[in-house]
Amino acid sequence: MGQERVVITGVGAVTPIGCTRQTIAANLRRCETALVRHDFGHEVMCYFGQVTPDVHEVGRGVLDWLDEEEHALLTVDSGILYGLTAVREALREADLALDSLDPWRIATIVSASKGQFRSLRLAMNMLQELGPCPASEADRKRMGQLVRNYPGDTLGLLIARRYDLRGPVLNYPAACATGIFSLAAGMQLLLEHRADAVLAGSAESTGNATTLASFINMGAISPEMARPFDKRRGGFNPGEGAAVFVLERESDARARGATIRGILSGWDSRSDAFHITGVDTEGVVVEYAMRACLERTGWDPASVGYINAHGTGTELNDATEAGVISRIFGEPGPWVSSLKSTVGHLLGASASVELAMSCIALDDGFVPPTVALEQPDEAFHCRFVPPQGAQEQITRFMKNSLGFGGHIGILAVERGG
Repeated sequence: MGQERVVITGVGAVTPIGCTRQTIAANLRRCETALVRHDFGHEVMCYFGQVTPDVHEVGRGVLDWLDEEEHALLTVDSGILYGLTAVREALREADLALDSLDPWRIATIVSASKGQFRSLRLAMNMLQELGPCPASEADRKRMGQLVRNYPGDTLGLLIARRYDLRGPVLNYPAACATGIFSLAAGMQLLLEHRADAVLAGSAESTGNATTLASFINMGAISPEMARPFDKRRGGFNPGEGAAVFVLERESDARARGATIRGILSGWDSRSDAFHITGVDTEGVVVEYAMRACLERTGWDPASVGYINAHGTGTELNDATEAGVISRIFGEPGPWVSSLKSTVGHLLGASASVELAMSCIALDDGFVPPTVALEQPDEAFHCRFVPPQGAQEQITRFMKNSLGFGGHIGILAVERGG
């Protein structure tokens, strides 16, 4: 593979603080939260990061792509619309016409951690109400559509269909680390010359009572505003969104005169094989993965200017991650912050959206803070970004994702190029 590198040439993000680069950058500088208390019915209430209404304006025209059945899918799971919109924005920013490339060599890895869960739930409701073989042909067709649209690769298949792409459509369900795993897989395809361009990222909308009730019963969702790394932290607040990146080999991107948005310098992925939801509080695997990522990049830890932490606001996750960061980087170390108190924990979409937001903020010369971090836990020896953010030019940064079930994903990015 020699010295070839993989670069980002386009970033598309649909988030609770905006759906364009300009809006996201401006709202990050305001250092405010998008989380509001929301009633999902069935006595399920929590703070939630809901995608801003301008997604419909930004995504204008996306709906024109879809046939009647695909339109129906959007009414069931809005994460599909978010993903399609993010793809279009990423391609626009990359100034990449996919029809100028060999369609057999364009891969799609826009993953969902849980699949289109609401499709399956509605199919089960129909089963309970109408039985396994409804009398109406329309009901039978509807039940089949709902089940068929459940898998996590549904969005990727829609993207491939829309752009007539014949490369692989892959899905990497890795809980909160889904986006990191998807980008890492895209990098591999490019470095092995199995693809010439990759659309990689993740999308998810979990704003439904069934999903949220399960997390509430796990004790993972805070009844109050989430406060990552604060000594008063008590859990996360959920949210929704999507982010997609156009990935290319650096030589190909430069040959077509593309703007390099970032260089994917290294990554690592592991499993701590510890618990179905809890993280290993010793942080052994997280530390191994971060060190392996740094070794792959060849970076001195002192050259890392910022770490976009997983930072869920849960008691053990934050303590584990902060401990690992301080052991590897020492003091004062790089700036550290979590964006989950800004937009919520977007679950399967969290890693890709937080990466996109980090890229956008740093391109704007701004290091975003952890909103609501007012009383940092005294046990954490990290250099947390101040409440108003920091105005600084960061060249190298890392993104951590510590997913349920032990999915660990680490990504190292060098800005520009």
